[in-house]
Amino acid sequence: MINQEFQLDEKFVDFENDLQGDMQKAISHVQAYLFELDIVYSKSVLEDFFALVQTNDLIILAGESGSGKTNLIKSFAQAVGGKSFIIPVKPNWTSSEDLLGYYNPLEKKYLTTPFLEALLEAKDNPEIPYFICLDEMNLARVEYYFADFLSLLEERGEQPEIKLYSEDESSHILSEFKNVIDVIEHIKEKYKKRNIVNFIQLLQDEEINKELTRVFGFSDKDSLIKYHTDLRRMISGILNTPSSIIFPKNVRIIGAINIDETTHYLSPKILDRAHIMKFDSPLLQNWDEIANEIEDLPNKKFKIKFKIDDLGVRENYPSYDRENEFCKIVTNMTKEFFSPLGIEVGLRTIRQGLNYKKIWKKQNSPEELIINNFIAHKILPKMTFDGNKQVGETTKNDLLLGLKEELKTFINQDLVADYYIDSIEELSKIIKVSETNDSIVNYWA
Repeated sequence: MINQEFQLDEKFVDFENDLQGDMQKAISHVQAYLFELDIVYSKSVLEDFFALVQTNDLIILAGESGSGKTNLIKSFAQAVGGKSFIIPVKPNWTSSEDLLGYYNPLEKKYLTTPFLEALLEAKDNPEIPYFICLDEMNLARVEYYFADFLSLLEERGEQPEIKLYSEDESSHILSEFKNVIDVIEHIKEKYKKRNIVNFIQLLQDEEINKELTRVFGFSDKDSLIKYHTDLRRMISGILNTPSSIIFPKNVRIIGAINIDETTHYLSPKILDRAHIMKFDSPLLQNWDEIANEIEDLPNKKFKIKFKIDDLGVRENYPSYDRENEFCKIVTNMTKEFFSPLGIEVGLRTIRQGLNYKKIWKKQNSPEELIINNFIAHKILPKMTFDGNKQVGETTKNDLLLGLKEELKTFINQDLVADYYIDSIEELSKIIKVSETNDSIVNYWA
């Protein structure tokens, strides 16, 4: 368990009492807190990240090496009085065992991983936010090692249960332990040695030791000592690593990816379930503009104390409503552009968008940015196809140009001009790059 003594001595700004539960005040405070530490993020980046954290969905931060992806996770965790774990993904990861560990039947113990240890620590500290980052997430194929876990994260409402190993394994060990205790008690009763209360006394008593050696089939004292050691190790294993755990509500899973020739592209299954935040080089930021955003807050050196539920509750996504304006816009775009382009947009995608919209509005962020952010998070990352391919009487390249014009009717271009990501501008870049690459459209290029 984490040592919480340091937190008792720290001063915090309380989200409910000091900030009146106002998420915009919290965002400004986090920005000012980080600025004091020479960590610079625009308010728009923090605003979007705050909203995504509250979705309880998988967040993936994408960008060049050194663009501030893992630093955002670490610094954000620090600012909200939480803890971050940065866990490097290895290229040889091929199954969920690489992520969560496995039960070794020969050693009769569970071999844990840093990822599982982070989950177990979070379970023991339910009031502290935990941010677990899978760094360079796509060095291995994400669908190989993360697919089972991703399915768990899809469970809404109740917290999902993570099965680690069969309960039969732990019951066998406990049964063996009980049998040993029963045998010892029987032998103590037989020789009227009820005053023996620990293992050392068992070894020192010749009658008891001889009888135990005979019953267990040991040849000398060392064998009894070894058996005792093995039994303690097995008991410790099942006590420290239960056969299953409920996914802690204070945990957020975040991936960080670089895109180059050494990495794997994200599969449609991953893209369909995750929210992508794309980062440019920090050298491209308008530093003066960000500095002007920083508010001179009196307690800017203090972290914010949140209740875990303030950072988002895992609940069912809003239902698809044909009369909802957001649903209408996305459905029409799907029919006219996304589906002909080969971009899959199902009910899950729209319901995730509705959930993000609800959170975005609740934190009083500009409603005009919702479509921009939805396109940036959920649609642009799926753009990988041949733009020359015919779709009816037109090409996919022409459809992209049509989509760009369509987006202009829903996205306030003056507003997004100062925002950290402009989906129309991003789409323009995709089109421009494809023109120099035989019309191959690739968001990740």
